[in-house]
Amino acid sequence: MKYSVVLWFLVGFVRLIICHSTDDEKPSLELSLPDLVTINDGDYLSNWNFKGNAIINTGQVILTPTISDYYHDETNENDYKNLKNVFGSIWSKHNIISDSWSIKLTLRSKGVVGSSDGGGIILHLLNQDNKNNENNQNNDNSLYGGPSKFDGLAIVIDSNGPLSSSLRGYFNDDSKKFNPFNLEFFNQEFGSCLIAYQDSQVPVTIKLSYYSNNQFNKNFLKLSIDNKICFKLTNLINLKNNNGYKIGISANNGLLGKESFEILKLKTYDNILNEELGEFGVLESQPKIITKLFDNDQEEIKIYTPDQGKTNEQNRNLNKDVQILMSDNYNDILRRFDSLNEKLVYLENNYINNLNNIKSSINKLSDQVDEISTTQDKSVLKQLQTLVYYEEEKKIDKELFKKKTFQKVKNDKNDNHEFFTTIKFFIWLLLILTLILSVFIYKLRTDIKHSKLL
Repeated sequence: MKYSVVLWFLVGFVRLIICHSTDDEKPSLELSLPDLVTINDGDYLSNWNFKGNAIINTGQVILTPTISDYYHDETNENDYKNLKNVFGSIWSKHNIISDSWSIKLTLRSKGVVGSSDGGGIILHLLNQDNKNNENNQNNDNSLYGGPSKFDGLAIVIDSNGPLSSSLRGYFNDDSKKFNPFNLEFFNQEFGSCLIAYQDSQVPVTIKLSYYSNNQFNKNFLKLSIDNKICFKLTNLINLKNNNGYKIGISANNGLLGKESFEILKLKTYDNILNEELGEFGVLESQPKIITKLFDNDQEEIKIYTPDQGKTNEQNRNLNKDVQILMSDNYNDILRRFDSLNEKLVYLENNYINNLNNIKSSINKLSDQVDEISTTQDKSVLKQLQTLVYYEEEKKIDKELFKKKTFQKVKNDKNDNHEFFTTIKFFIWLLLILTLILSVFIYKLRTDIKHSKLL
């Protein structure tokens, strides 16, 4: 084979490993919502548990319905009192168990712009290896309709923090309890970005993907909003476990009670989508709120930030570290490609040598077979000839024996005939002599008797 063929084979093989086919990019029916337009209002879904005030209405799942979602006529402002600070959630009955996966969530918020006094929506991924998660999920809805203490991943969207409308990611190992009314909550995220999601006729699509390659010990978590990357973590987390992750979406409409969170689509894939396997990128740091306090006694301005440890210098260093890490990843990949290429060339040479050796062995074996076949044919022919000669001799001897036996029998018969003829002659002669003697004796007796009479 030529080197170019090997190179094309290498490229195709790597692309086959890294990329998934179109047939593989089919959503999991058990972990995805069906076409909600085909579902009747008030119905429930077989693969999902509904909690709180979550309902299906007009082709969408409404987590925090308002009065108008129940009644389409005009209502009194006092009717909203019973629907303030309420929650709704849906939870999958099955778990994500694959090493790599993607989730596409299309949602919309209506009714409020700005802070909703405690309202927000969360995409949950709860680690099912931790049995406490089930208890927390069933008994705690203080964090936007979901558990405030959990083991897993939470993607939070709200407008209650210093940055107003934002999306933030949180990891927890069941050791922390998050409080959305505490300012510290808005500084414990591992990644964040601004998002304009409130009171818009255009829904927002959030895509969360996790990729794990066991062979190269690589992984990354990536989140994008309307196909624009929000954050990406490479080789910094590990979401592998034995029992998978439960998917949940929960929301709370806050003290205003007018924000309606709607789920239009939810698709879950048991692999990472091709479009998510793009180039690595580093999102610029999000803006931070700086509070300036004037001290009358000291006559100076003190600057306070919600998280003193997250300075711009640290963020730049973090970006540099991530870029170095990604550079190391690329260099490692290139080294692995070179090593793989050398192994392929070595295997190609060995293949050719082995093929030549096999051909030579086959030719030798063919000659030996021909020689053995010729020798055997000659031997068989000689044996056949010997056998024919032997059979012919046996046949001739048999015929001679039969002829001799017949002649002997004939001679014996002739001898017997002569013997019996001679015996017969003597018998007749004896009878004649006997008769003559008897006649003579009789006549003699007669003469003697006659003489006596005289």
